[in-house]
Amino acid sequence: MSIYTIFKKSVERFPDKIVLVEGVGPTRKTITYQELDNDASKIAAFLLEQSVCPGDRVLLFIPLSIQLYTYIVALGKIGATIMFIEPSMRGNNLQNSVHSFPPDVLIGTAKSHFLQVIAPDLSKISKKFTVDYWFPGAQKIHLSEHKNDVLIPDFPLDILALITFTSGTSGVPKAIGRTHEFLIDQQGIVSKHQHHKEKERELCFFPVFLLSNLGDGITSIIPFGDLRYPALIDEDSIIQQIQENQVTSILGPPAFINKILTKTEHKEHLKNVKNVSSGGGPISPDFMKKIQEFFPQADIHPIYGSTEAEPISVVNYKDISDEDKLKTAQGLGIPCGEVIHEVSLAIIEDHSGEAIGPFDEKSFSQIKLKPYEVGEIVVTGKAVNKSYLNPEKNLENKFQADGEIWHRTGDAGYLDQSNNLWLMGRCAAKINHHNRWVYPFSIEYAAMADPSIKTAAFIEVKGRQILVLEASQNQVISDEKKTSLRNLFKIDTVIIVPKIPVDDRQNSKIDYPRLKEQLEKIS
Repeated sequence: MSIYTIFKKSVERFPDKIVLVEGVGPTRKTITYQELDNDASKIAAFLLEQSVCPGDRVLLFIPLSIQLYTYIVALGKIGATIMFIEPSMRGNNLQNSVHSFPPDVLIGTAKSHFLQVIAPDLSKISKKFTVDYWFPGAQKIHLSEHKNDVLIPDFPLDILALITFTSGTSGVPKAIGRTHEFLIDQQGIVSKHQHHKEKERELCFFPVFLLSNLGDGITSIIPFGDLRYPALIDEDSIIQQIQENQVTSILGPPAFINKILTKTEHKEHLKNVKNVSSGGGPISPDFMKKIQEFFPQADIHPIYGSTEAEPISVVNYKDISDEDKLKTAQGLGIPCGEVIHEVSLAIIEDHSGEAIGPFDEKSFSQIKLKPYEVGEIVVTGKAVNKSYLNPEKNLENKFQADGEIWHRTGDAGYLDQSNNLWLMGRCAAKINHHNRWVYPFSIEYAAMADPSIKTAAFIEVKGRQILVLEASQNQVISDEKKTSLRNLFKIDTVIIVPKIPVDDRQNSKIDYPRLKEQLEKIS
């Protein structure tokens, strides 16, 4: 069974059901499961005719759309390896990625082929195709003459189905390979913990979760706008999509969800929404409460995970107690709920930035921490990536213990007496504060308990410990508040900035290196 055969089962069960929706208003387009399968089969026939074989690396540069998923299904059908590179990738990382993992085929919009200017190795790809307009050196794909009864070639399940790259802060980004077997396991886990029902219509931001929807017979609505910048998406268009499609479930990063919440005048018209799930950035109880107030009839499910391990834990906001909420306001972390049973999780002594292991059973137990002790969050399991395709990246991010490969999330946290996970921030962002290590959330979320503060970042610059604040909309952070926070946390200074930088991918996590760089320039 391959990822295509999972999709094919949905086609057989729901041939006339809409599988994907894109656009809004007059630009709205839909496609049924059967139509998507037919179009994908024509693409598969064309690619086989062009000698694209199982295992060939096919780099896709197509915007998130019905067309993109049609090509994904087609490539899954013939066993080609799909390559995705984050649109937000900076500097030379695109060239470095292509150079380290040369694609055999490039398929993209004509506009995307101009990337050969900044990534010369793209020009070395022998098979290049465009999906819209002609481009020099590339063949435009025409599908009208192809049949949809293509013969599927045999290929093993351990063949790579998907290669993605982390955005990378320097050097070659980490390359993550997923086999068909891995994606099948992940699809089953995502399906189970997303509380899906076949009747649901989900506004789905995350591609991996949307792939899972294809196997569940769910109608997925692709958010309208440039998904590279979720914090800048037009909220009016998203609200219109929710209403037009009678959306029952929403899944996206906090920055995307927050855009919806700004349209308070529309919340009475969105009562079809029964589930809101969010991940890709820290989600505090205060933000969960804000979502619940906007969608009072919905279940709110924060998801904790990483690119290499998705998901790790899921919690229902209704299960978070008042005591848990108070702990976050006191700087005791963000509740992430119980770890899903398909994942094994441990909290170990924080050795971030250095290689560790291998461990036998005894030595591994010795570095595991007790409940409420903060350390590195490490995981293993069927849907946890065990190795990067560039193995040198494994040294600081993987280790072996008692015969298992574990992934180091880079996050710090602890387990409470009920085995619930609490998140304390990035390991790399910890600061030696008065002779003890302090993780950023312990100060940031205590500061953000004040409603005038939208975002807080605790950072050290040139030996000075600084609390950086961004004010809530239409709010002013007083000098008295700054003095109070400085005295409370015993830090050097508190400063206010118009905007605290966040990650390029989900616009939801504080970008500490970029913030430090900005502060160094100011000082």
